[in-house]
Amino acid sequence: MDTKTGEKRAYDDHYDRLFGRQLKGLNFWLAEDPEVLHRYRAFSEATAHVFMPGQPESGWVLRSFSLHTYYALWGYASGLRYLVHLHNRVGLTKEQLIEGLGITFIHGGPRGSETIAEALAGYQWEIGRAHV
Repeated sequence: MDTKTGEKRAYDDHYDRLFGRQLKGLNFWLAEDPEVLHRYRAFSEATAHVFMPGQPESGWVLRSFSLHTYYALWGYASGLRYLVHLHNRVGLTKEQLIEGLGITFIHGGPRGSETIAEALAGYQWEIGRAHV
C-alpha cells in the first residue's frame, strides 16, 4: 500500500468513526492537494478542541456551539449532524447537546431550528460515554 492510499484510509477511518460519514469536501483535498487538508486539520485541532496527553481523541473538549449555529443558519444539515454525532460520541450527553442546540435556536431562529430538525431526523443518540 502506498503512502497516499494509507493516508486516505486513515482519514476515512477517522471520519467514519468520529463523524459517522465521509466528508466529500475533505476527500477532494486529500486527492487533489493533501497539504491543503493538512493545514485545515492543524487549524481544526488548534481551534476546535483540546487533546489531553495520552488520550488522543477521547480528551476532546467542546469550546462553543458557534459552528453549530453557523451550520444551522446556512442550512448545512449534514454538517450540523456530524458535529452532533462527534460531540455525542466523545461524551456529551443528549441533554447537553439539546441545551447547546437551544442556544443555536436563539441565534438561528426558525431557519436554524429547521436545519436542526432536518439534521437530527432519525438520529440515534449514544447511550452513556462513548469509547473512542
